[in-house]
Amino acid sequence: MLEDSGTEVTHSFITSSFVCIPMFLGVVAVYHCSILLIKNSVTAAALMVIILVIVPKGMSLLSYKIPQIKRISDMLMLNLMQVELVENISGGYQRSYTWDTTGGMIRCIITGICAIVIFL
Repeated sequence: MLEDSGTEVTHSFITSSFVCIPMFLGVVAVYHCSILLIKNSVTAAALMVIILVIVPKGMSLLSYKIPQIKRISDMLMLNLMQVELVENISGGYQRSYTWDTTGGMIRCIITGICAIVIFL
């Protein structure tokens, strides 16, 4: 029903889906852990937001002052899925995905597996 976007977009979609499966399962593990620890669903959702959003953003900001934290900050799920704008040769900008390299894919899979192990 939609126009064909081309093989490049299809390849990017399939790759990102493959990379995101372990991280999705890690988020599900965080959800189950927070629900089991806290019986109130609103407080459990707030704990999930703190763990999955506020801590990575805070560590990312803190890494500007303390460079040693940058390696840890780069391994958090939210920071792995960021889009960076890289300057092009022609003077424009091109989107670059942090997971779109072999090293980035490996880091995403390792992060997802670690989240599953830690929170289960």
